[in-house]
Amino acid sequence: MPAKRNRSGSKKAKGRANPAGGKQRHPRGAAPGQASSRRPGRRASGGGVVHSTLPTTLAEYIPALLGPNKAFGAAVVVAVADRVGEQAKISHATIEEVFQRPGMRPKGRLLDRADPEDLARLLGGLAHPDRVRLAKAILAGAGSHRELDKEMEMRTGPLYHHLRELERAGILVKASRNLYTVTERGRLVLFVATVLAGFGSGARSGWRCAEIKCGRALRRRAGQSAKPNSRPKPRRTQDRRR
Repeated sequence: MPAKRNRSGSKKAKGRANPAGGKQRHPRGAAPGQASSRRPGRRASGGGVVHSTLPTTLAEYIPALLGPNKAFGAAVVVAVADRVGEQAKISHATIEEVFQRPGMRPKGRLLDRADPEDLARLLGGLAHPDRVRLAKAILAGAGSHRELDKEMEMRTGPLYHHLRELERAGILVKASRNLYTVTERGRLVLFVATVLAGFGSGARSGWRCAEIKCGRALRRRAGQSAKPNSRPKPRRTQDRRR
């Protein structure tokens, strides 16, 4: 049976023709005859999808400390994440003090970054159990005096005293005459302090400790394992023994 011809007179190929005239293109990440690996409903880059720029590994947070060169130092990495529906907010901070030779006191230099008076004022704001409960209640949504009286069951005098101490520490701020809110600093302090309070309490703490080898020693060790130790010796035959 002769093949059908289009208006230009050329033979019509079976199946869909590629408008570009080349081979039929398949979705990115999918082999011919397979479906695309892209999730349904997700738009490509530039179509409104926000891509995160956060580091994906711990070495990207503290590259100087976990780098290939021999180093002596200390570092702190803190991250707090909140998510409401499709919107996520991640606050993270990193400080590190790294030197190429020992004896430079990196831990002391790292701790010197914070003013002692400011640090004492911040820690003093949460130095009473009622202040901790008060800050947690305000963070949960109880911000007015009436809501705090009902939540805390505390007399007016001590309540105002603890509120002033929390304000002085920078954990609370008075949004209006009769409304308190937790500052961004106070929110991070409460979350981090909750994790620190569980340190040493077993599985509930969430703290894990691991020792790793980094730098040239790890790279050299990996290179030695990849190379063969020695060439296999030829087997002696009976003719050679004779």
